[in-house]
Amino acid sequence: MPNIDLSNVRESSGGGSYNLEPGGYVMEVIDYEIQNARQYVRLRFDVAEGPRKGTYANAQWPISDVMSWKEAAKPMLKQKLRVLSESNPGWDAEEAFLNDRWGEFLHKRVGAIVRGRKYTKKDGSDGEGCEIYQLCSVEQVAAGDFVVPGPKDDRKGSKADAAPNPPVAAPQAYQPQPQYQYPQYQYQPQPAPEAPLPWEQ
Repeated sequence: MPNIDLSNVRESSGGGSYNLEPGGYVMEVIDYEIQNARQYVRLRFDVAEGPRKGTYANAQWPISDVMSWKEAAKPMLKQKLRVLSESNPGWDAEEAFLNDRWGEFLHKRVGAIVRGRKYTKKDGSDGEGCEIYQLCSVEQVAAGDFVVPGPKDDRKGSKADAAPNPPVAAPQAYQPQPQYQYPQYQYQPQPAPEAPLPWEQ
């Protein structure tokens, strides 16, 4: 029997599986990793409510989401900071982010839309997992105000991998529609008025 101490180990309640069913979840930030050179911070989460609470309590690689401050990613960054603030009244996620107060993100809650993901394992076989598709407010999850997309296919050789942006038919050149031609107005001479009758004078 191994000589180990389990007295301070938190029991997992995830049923042995780290794969979440597609849907909306209330998540809690349990860790973060700053990558200044690559201009992003990775937030790692655990499920905070419901029957899957604590799914990633002892996971080596918890489910995560990236907040990048690259120019092209700034609109997504602003959305994520907004829903973090809305989900934690009295706390300003954007202010904490801009002032490098990363520790304030720990234990903050936020909604997350989770979708399935297909991928290729190291041995070449197909695997299935899950990923965060989008962060949203806790209120949106509670109200069911979200849409879960289909699974993402990252398998090698898959159509999604071979053609991430399927070709789109070139737009046809604009062809002006023929205009309706109104007949040209022709002046019609009017007959001279008749002399007024006596009682009309």
